[in-house]
Amino acid sequence: RDFHLGQVEPTAMGLKEQFSILNQCPRELWLTYLMKFFESFAYFSMSYCLTVFLSRDFGYTDREAGWTYGLLNALTALYGLPAGFLIIDNLGVKWSLVCGATLLLSARLLMAFTTSPSVLFVVVYLMIPAGQAFGIPVMTIGIKRYTTIHQRGLAFSWFYVVMNCAALFAAPGVDLVRYAVGDGCRPLTLFNLPCFSAYRVLMFAGALATALNIIIAFFFIREIDASGGTTKEFEVQTTNPWEIFKSVATSGRFWRFVTLIFLLVGVRLIYRHMDATFPKYMLRTFGPKA
Repeated sequence: RDFHLGQVEPTAMGLKEQFSILNQCPRELWLTYLMKFFESFAYFSMSYCLTVFLSRDFGYTDREAGWTYGLLNALTALYGLPAGFLIIDNLGVKWSLVCGATLLLSARLLMAFTTSPSVLFVVVYLMIPAGQAFGIPVMTIGIKRYTTIHQRGLAFSWFYVVMNCAALFAAPGVDLVRYAVGDGCRPLTLFNLPCFSAYRVLMFAGALATALNIIIAFFFIREIDASGGTTKEFEVQTTNPWEIFKSVATSGRFWRFVTLIFLLVGVRLIYRHMDATFPKYMLRTFGPKA
């Protein structure tokens, strides 16, 4: 990331100085951090155990669970392209966050309680990737609007710190739920479920975190722009999707960004591969208490 003239690199400042700078931003910046934490917790809680959940609760083979996990993440990127051109730019930050969180809440509740393979198919291949396509990209747009050019680098640094804190929080959370519920399952007579496993509990926990995001986005996020140094209302202007596409496609900065992403695909593949295979490796190597 390039730092502009007059902008101090975050590593050169103490925490007090960093928070002093961020406190000059509107409340939406801090609310976005809070939403990022909840969404990252829900995402990582699911990511750490999805392949095991698919095999234990729905009888997927290792190959089927791996392909499902991979396609879910690929579809998130695929859905993000039309979502950006057709919907997000015309809805604005607030309502895009509300729509995305609502879709994810529905998906995670269905994952927690459904026993139907058909419903699971719709959730995994449509609802979750579409909801995620509305979430994280829109939050980054929000960070840009809530900060000036001199605050932006620091704000994005803390944005990713929050994500990593959520990942660290989710990992022991998965262990605590598995130890409390056990590696088997318990009946849930209220929803006529013969088997409510620890992995379903984790999906439900993710749904609760997503519900908090809906409340934050709906009641507390304003459609504003503070990038000029003063906070003012941002008026969402409806634009022709084709005009948006042409504007992006002819931007040199966009293609430089695409090149960078392409170079980092290999690193991303390693992370996704570990998410898909490491949980089963640990369980089969070290037993159900791993």
